[in-house]
Amino acid sequence: MTGISAAGVWRLVPRTSGDVHVCVPGAKRRHRPGIRYRRLGKLAESDITSRFGLRVTSLTRTILDLAATHDGATVKRALNEARVVHRLRDSRLRALLARTGGCRGAAHLERLLAHEAGPQMTRSKAERLMLALLRRATLPAPTTNTVVAGHELDLFWSNQRLNVEIDGFVVHSTRASFEADRRRDAELQSIGYQIARFTWRQIIDEPEAVAARVASMLALRTPRGS
Repeated sequence: MTGISAAGVWRLVPRTSGDVHVCVPGAKRRHRPGIRYRRLGKLAESDITSRFGLRVTSLTRTILDLAATHDGATVKRALNEARVVHRLRDSRLRALLARTGGCRGAAHLERLLAHEAGPQMTRSKAERLMLALLRRATLPAPTTNTVVAGHELDLFWSNQRLNVEIDGFVVHSTRASFEADRRRDAELQSIGYQIARFTWRQIIDEPEAVAARVASMLALRTPRGS
């Protein structure tokens, strides 16, 4: 299996009751009821594996093949699931792209990876951009890198007990870091703090929406009489 069918087996997308997509070598074959044949060219041994007793394309090859047939939203979802559930690193996808050259789906996947990687922004640069955004929106200035309940917080408004975290993909792209962040958020929320997370991409591409969300949270949590 390959494409959307393999993605379902890998649990990257919801499994459907539609046609099963199967990759075949050699000449093009006519589709049969319930089966759609796809020619993928030559596959390396590492491109094929077994999962739940089924022969499927590998995790990385499945994502590449999905990029050849589906829109960006579907491929992004599959990428996110692969990163969190299977701890897939982008370096493995880039190695596959380098090996397979310009096959179908490669350009689409390259664009998605490049868009997410962005300028490799450092934590300090992301914080400076966020602070500048807050100033332009004439919002109260937070303290930065404040330690609360044993945790270092990126941007903190003590009166409102509000913490804004800036997530960089490189730092938060593993399952361990993802889960550690959620444990920390839960601990802070249990003692009355509100947590909001923004990515550097949101800060750059959606500054008005980011500022509006922060303003709304500050207004809701400002003590009466302040």
